[in-house]
Amino acid sequence: MTKKNKSSKKTQIKNFTEDSENAQEREMEDLPNPSIVKLPPQGSVFHAFSSASREKHNKKSIRPPVLFHREHEEPHGYLSQWYLSSFTDPTTNQTYNCAEQYMMHHKALFRDDLATAASILATPYPKDQKALGRCVANWDDEAWDAVKEKVVEYGSYLKFSQNKDLKERLLMTGERELVEASASDRVWGVGFNAKSALSKRDEWGSNLLGQSSIDMYNHFLNDPVLRQELCKHFPNIPRMFWSKTCVQHNGFFGAKTSIASSTSGTASPNGTSALSVQTWFRMIVKSIKPTPKNIDFTQYQWYEMSFISAFSEDRNLLLCFDTPRSLVYTLLGIVSEEENKDIITGPYGFHQVLLEQLMVLYDESVWDIAFIMRSNEKSKGPMGNTDLHYFIKLYEDSRHTVHSIEATQEATKVFECIASQCASLAVQQTTHRELLSARSEMFKFQHSMMQGFLARAVSNDRRMGNEQNLTSNLMSQLDAKTNVDIAMATKDDGVAMKTIAIVTMTFLPATFVSALLGMNFFAYDPDAHGGHITYSHDLWMYFVISIVLTLILFAIWWVWQQYRKKWMASSRLEDANAMEHAFSVLQQP
Repeated sequence: MTKKNKSSKKTQIKNFTEDSENAQEREMEDLPNPSIVKLPPQGSVFHAFSSASREKHNKKSIRPPVLFHREHEEPHGYLSQWYLSSFTDPTTNQTYNCAEQYMMHHKALFRDDLATAASILATPYPKDQKALGRCVANWDDEAWDAVKEKVVEYGSYLKFSQNKDLKERLLMTGERELVEASASDRVWGVGFNAKSALSKRDEWGSNLLGQSSIDMYNHFLNDPVLRQELCKHFPNIPRMFWSKTCVQHNGFFGAKTSIASSTSGTASPNGTSALSVQTWFRMIVKSIKPTPKNIDFTQYQWYEMSFISAFSEDRNLLLCFDTPRSLVYTLLGIVSEEENKDIITGPYGFHQVLLEQLMVLYDESVWDIAFIMRSNEKSKGPMGNTDLHYFIKLYEDSRHTVHSIEATQEATKVFECIASQCASLAVQQTTHRELLSARSEMFKFQHSMMQGFLARAVSNDRRMGNEQNLTSNLMSQLDAKTNVDIAMATKDDGVAMKTIAIVTMTFLPATFVSALLGMNFFAYDPDAHGGHITYSHDLWMYFVISIVLTLILFAIWWVWQQYRKKWMASSRLEDANAMEHAFSVLQQP
């Protein structure tokens, strides 16, 4: 993947790539394995892409997918099955002019159709090869579906492994998703062309060819031979640096220093002690991007950067993994300028300019979140945004602030470790003492700057906490207002019930008297007893029976209430005993 047209006498750039699905997501065991391990001369910068990025191939990713279809459409037509790229199957020594021919040939062999298989090999045009593949005799779709992906995957492996230029172009796609934008194919493609694929993502087909290309991408980056070759040039780098543990780490720093005195026979040509310094460190930063108003979530990208540096009397080397391209190009521009030639002199030279550029990333990251906080503070808050989207966005913003503190805090510790290591080295040796002392002071300044960024990140988190508290309080006020309204409505209902009770009390006595006099115990005859009301001598039975029944009902009600109280007391006692037993069990050693 060497770009010869961008190399210079003192500075070269190499691009290595590696990828995986998001960490909740495709996992991998190692950091990047460069496909070129020949080390450059003094003052060189390597640039590498790896699988360290979080949330890749995600709808929220700000990196658009790679769309391909026709073999002649640049810049990604080489991913098409029809792209002419000769390769040989080592198991049969059969040569194919493209991956489509390989697939159709094995399609015919799968059903033992040797005549069609020979015709496919004799046809140089992918379109005709595909047409012949559709004419295979005794075809069985179900049986072919069980093996087709493995056939295409192996054909892709042969294609890219035997055509290094195509392999390098595949690796250059980095963390971007690979998508065959075929409007007529929902199996190998997504069922939409390049113009409409992105807007119809939720309706995509299987994209088996795109996934096969992604699998090839990961396969080439898992080659242990390349990693072992690279490790030969960095024997002091711990093996754990290449492990998944460090790949998923949020920040660390390590160094190995060797000082050989002139009496050891390994002194430098000028008679001074020979110094060798290797460092390895990692930092992460979350970049927040401007989000259109019609999108509910905040767009972002993780940069999970790892670095290896090696200084000796004849070489000063820096390898950068997963750093933004713009940062690497800035570094290359700085070290290539004549007035900056002293940067590559002595140990920790690259660190000084690297940390200066990384500070810009952290500054922008923290300020981007601060702008989000300011936008939230200036908005109407939940009073004007009572829908669900407002609270989801508030949660998302809170998550970003937590990540910002995590990333900035760990990066600040790395800055501190570099400053401390440089100061310690300045005391241990004399060759570069003055230079290292000056750089140590610069690292201390950069560390103090990072402490300021960390303080701002913490401030953002507190502002987010205030926003959440305000939201909670405002929503509580809204709930309280609702409760007041309910209480007022209940009060109105109470007034109505009171009115009904008054009316009832007004007519109840008269109704009772009317009902009492209307019973058969009373009689009225204007012609008898002088026109007076008379009553039966058995009237006492009515009062006796009514009073007794009323007393019996009250007695039954009272007994029921006493039983209910005892039952509830017993239930509360059992709950208390169970709780006490649970606490006693927890307190046991």
